[in-house]
Order: sequence, then structure tokens, then C-alpha cells
Amino acid sequence: MARYHLSSYPWPFEVNLHPTAAQVLEYCRQVVHHLKLDVRLNTEVLAVERLPPAGVAAGSVCSGSSQQQPCRWRLRIAHVSAGAGGRRRDDEQEVNFDYVVACVGSYGGPQKARLQLPGEQAFLAAGGRVLTERSPEVNDPKLAFGGKRVAVVGFGKSALDMVMLARSHGAAGPVQHVFRSARWMLPRLIFGLHYTQLLFIRASTVMVPSWSHPTPTERALHSRTNPLARGVMAGFWAFLGAVLTAAHHFNARSGRGRAAVGLAGDRLSSSSGATGTGAEAAAAVKPAGKDEGRLGAAVVSVVAVAGKAPGCEEAVEKGPPAITTAAERRRRLELVLRPDERLDESLRSAVAVAPDGYVAAVAEGAVEPTRDELAGLVASKGKEAGGAVGGLRLADGSVVPADVVVLSVGSVAARFPFLPEDIRRRMEADADGAQLYRHLLLPGEHSLAFGGHSHCFTHIPAVEAGTLWLAALWRGELQLPPVSEMQAAVESIASWKRAHCLFEPTRLAGTNVRFMQYVDTILLDLQLNPYRCLPNLVAELTGVYGCSHYAGIVQDYLAARATAAARAKRAGLLAPPLLQPLKVAM
Repeated sequence: MARYHLSSYPWPFEVNLHPTAAQVLEYCRQVVHHLKLDVRLNTEVLAVERLPPAGVAAGSVCSGSSQQQPCRWRLRIAHVSAGAGGRRRDDEQEVNFDYVVACVGSYGGPQKARLQLPGEQAFLAAGGRVLTERSPEVNDPKLAFGGKRVAVVGFGKSALDMVMLARSHGAAGPVQHVFRSARWMLPRLIFGLHYTQLLFIRASTVMVPSWSHPTPTERALHSRTNPLARGVMAGFWAFLGAVLTAAHHFNARSGRGRAAVGLAGDRLSSSSGATGTGAEAAAAVKPAGKDEGRLGAAVVSVVAVAGKAPGCEEAVEKGPPAITTAAERRRRLELVLRPDERLDESLRSAVAVAPDGYVAAVAEGAVEPTRDELAGLVASKGKEAGGAVGGLRLADGSVVPADVVVLSVGSVAARFPFLPEDIRRRMEADADGAQLYRHLLLPGEHSLAFGGHSHCFTHIPAVEAGTLWLAALWRGELQLPPVSEMQAAVESIASWKRAHCLFEPTRLAGTNVRFMQYVDTILLDLQLNPYRCLPNLVAELTGVYGCSHYAGIVQDYLAARATAAARAKRAGLLAPPLLQPLKVAM
């Protein structure tokens, strides 16, 4: 929970380790009240339009501005209501602003067009269902999966969650998990320690390869020309990969990774919002257990599809098989714990924390994992498939019996239909997202920014630091480099990501596991100390950074600028020198 609150406003009530939808909703409501924010619900931004250089009519004042100055942007907004006839817009307005920050997120875009599989119509006619993780039926998993034979296609976060959702809500027989290739998963517990206690500390994140490193020490550590540095890096990542794999095996054997049955309350839904205020609100969102709530808001990753191992039909007909040999257990675990790519190549936003119980279920045969290409769907003729309505046909010609097939095939990069056409084209040009300068600005467009577009594992502190950076720019205290230099930095980062990171729709947008490098760079741009635990060196290197570590950065910045102004005044200057971003591509 240390990662899910504003740095200056900790959770005012007890929450789960992974907060639920109701808890997050209540927290947001209290933050809005505490900060007196002007939040306009049920309001759609129809368009963000540039105003001509002359601005608006003489004497007009931008919304929220205390100065008589021309505005740069006009927003056309409308109230949206839902009725029997669908969504309706009314009360359209135009509001002018100096600056605009688009905070629409990276995962709100449309889902990929669902795979249209050969044989699907016959499968559906026989009573089969084809779903995705966004299908309304999934909101009632007992009805969707209970008593049915389920096959889940894909190996992203959503696919793993759907496997365990089906298993936990009464799927008949083992859940068939089909995929073309496995991906690295993080065990929630690594020999008793939460994974963040080992992976999200500075001593570990400094080892993460990145397109840029903010300090000379980090750059030396990641030198491509120093054989010693290369050897240290190779050894570290090989060792870490072995530790993660061993932890998965340990969790499966010890039962620590087993999931509790009955996860209906874990999914985000409009009916789960808490009501009331004060003590009533805190009671409404008080968790029953700290490990609940992990299936909400699954992030969709782009994955390819695959197949089944021999014997799946028999396993489906007979129900969950007993573990007969250690060899069978090893075979199943090898399929899900031996990714094709190196660990350091898979450090992206889509890297999944293994759902509780997934690896144990694989080991026990309650989840049957297999690799192959998907060829289509087939409908059964009578009872040949043990009563199943049909199933998945694989590239090798075999069939996985299934009544319900869940296709977790991902979403597309974020869309910005409200932006001016030229900016929208730049933001939507690439399938792997939009690369921005400092992950905030399009070069040449400096009064329009993108907040929270860069996903990472300390997301809220990164957004807060980035917003402070924008405030410094728009207060006239930070000087940007030439547009050509900014564009060169953007192209350099994009090239590095495409060479070293697996594809995902947010590959260019995100900083993901490079969160320390990113936040450090932003704070150093502002001449602020990024090392928030010093002078305690042990805590700095081994402490898990959370939101509270960045509390006070606004006050630190204002104090630093006041000191710089006083120093400039003593030197006979009208103003202190402008801040200059570091000469690193970030």
C-alpha cells in the first residue's frame, strides 16, 4: 500500500496490501475533499483546441488564472448522462486554459479486435462461449466458469488472472492454460520476503539496464566496454533469475502460493464503492485479509496463443488428476517457469506477479499448461469430447476440450481522440506507444503535457515529480534545451527500448522498472536530492522506496528557489539562473 497514495496524504484508514476498488474510491473521495479539488464528474472532453497567437478577446482571463493574459488552449466539454437510449451529451461549454495536462492513462485504450477464429460459429452454435477479460460475463465468474470446462489463451497478467479466476469459481476439471511461450513471473513471496523487499530497493534497481543513467557511478556500472562491468551485470541477472525460479518451486512445494477459493470480491466493479464518511467510510473499506483484492484492474498485455500437451482430453474427462510422478510435476513446471527470453529483457510494464496459487496449481495438475499455436475452434459431435461442446484446435491437430474459451490477447496503445489532429497523429503513430521528452512532453509542444502516461512501479511518486517538473517549467524557472536536442533524446530512448525491451503497447510510454532512474533524473533536473533516505546509507540501499519517501518535495523545491533568489539578490542579479535539465536522455 506504500505505492498507492499521494506522498503528502497517506491512507487515512486501514487498507489491504493491494487496495481494493472500494478502498481506492474512498481514498480518492477523501483526497478531493482534503485538497478542495475542482473535479467534474460525468464530463467529457470533446476537443482540446489551439487558440490563435492573438489569444482570446482582450481582457479575457484563463480559467484558474489570476493574470490578464492570452490563453493557449480551449477545451470543449460536455456533461454526459446515461439513459435508456444510451449515452447523451448536453450542456456543452468552452473553457480556456494556459496549460493542459492530459492524464488519461496508458491502459484506457480500446481492446484489440478480438481474434476471429476458424470454426467459431459452429462452436458458438453448439453452446460454447468465447470471452475476453473485459467481457461482462466475467463479472459473475461463478456463472461464467462454474461447472464448465475452461481454456485460457495467453500468458500476460490478465491471462494468469483468468486462469485462477476460473479455477477458484468451480471450473470443471483442470483449467487449460494454452500459450505460445512463457513469460517471467515475479513470485509474491521470495523465501518469505515480499518481492518488493528484494527487487524495489536501490541496491537492486541500480543494476537494471536502462537507456540512460543519471550519475557517473551508474554509467560506469553499466559500461558496455568494461569487461568487468559486463561480467557483474551478467552474473547478477543470472543469479536473480535462478532465485526467482527457485522461489516459485519453493512456494509450490510449501503451499505458500496456494490461493484461497472464492475471489468474487476481488474484482473491480461499480457496485463495490464504499459509502459514508469518517469512521463509517473506514469501516466500509476495512479489509478482511491483507492478501485480498489482487485481481482488480488487470493490465492487458499483448501475447500470442498456444496449445496443449498430450493427454489433456483424458485429464478433462476425469477431473483434477493426482500427481503420479515427480516427472509430471517437473514437466508442467518447466512449461511455465522456463521463458525463452532473459530476465533483463522482460523488464516491462506487463511483467506479472504470479497469482497466488498459480504455480502450485500447475504443479498439482489443477492447471494444465501447454505450448502450441492456436489453429481454431471445433464443435463436438455428440459425446466424443466427454460432453464438452467442443474446444480449441491446435497447430499439431489435437483438440483441447472446452465449453468456455477466454482470449487474453491484449489492448492497443492509448488513444487521444480529443487532441488536435497533428498532435493526435504524433501520439498514436506507433503501436508501442508514444515516446516523450522526460516522458512528459512532445518536443515543440511545451504547454501541453501528459501526466501519468509513463507507467512505472512507483507510479504516483513519478507522477508527482513529473508534475513538479512541469510546474517549474511553466513558472519560467526551468529552461528546455533546443527542440532538436529534445527530439534526438526521444529518438535515442525509443531506439534503445525497441532493441532491449519486448513489445507491449506501452513500451515507449513507460519507464516501468527504471522508476529509480526516472525519478532520480527528474529531481536532479530540479536540483533536488533524490536520495531520500540519506544520511542512513543502509536504509538508502536496502529500504523499499514508497510514496512517503517523496513527501515534501514541493516544499523542498520552493525553499531551494527562495535560497537561489536570495543568493542572486546578494550578487546584484534580478533573478537566479534558470534550471537546466541534465544532459541525459530520459
